[in-house]
Amino acid sequence: MVLDVLSQFVGGVLTGRSAGRRDRRLAARHEAGEVFDVPCALRRPVAGRDGRWRSGRLTEKDAVLLWQPAQGGGGYTLPVGELRVLATRAPAGAEAWFVNRDCTIHRLHSRAGAVEIAIPPWSAERFGEVLRRGA
Repeated sequence: MVLDVLSQFVGGVLTGRSAGRRDRRLAARHEAGEVFDVPCALRRPVAGRDGRWRSGRLTEKDAVLLWQPAQGGGGYTLPVGELRVLATRAPAGAEAWFVNRDCTIHRLHSRAGAVEIAIPPWSAERFGEVLRRGA
């Protein structure tokens, strides 16, 4: 039993260190002014019901935000000039099971409809700059 607890602790520490290293590396890239490219989660409410969270990457190219899912095909194109921020919030309740609890959720609206994007904390400021630039 003691070995189980010790192995879980060591595994958790190593996982946290590698994730922290990745986050610091990506944050440094954003601060250096590289292209906005960040892992995130996205959901589109459909017919008045919340959709499901899907993980993927959000990239800015030529005043357009491109979201590509981590698995499967498809994706979404969100013109930055058409996006309007409706709300910004933290994950609530059961959302923490699907989205990192440290993320910031931005509810956006465009001609195509509403969309929610969960952005990691180290890129939330840069995401706000991208949206302001398009406005």
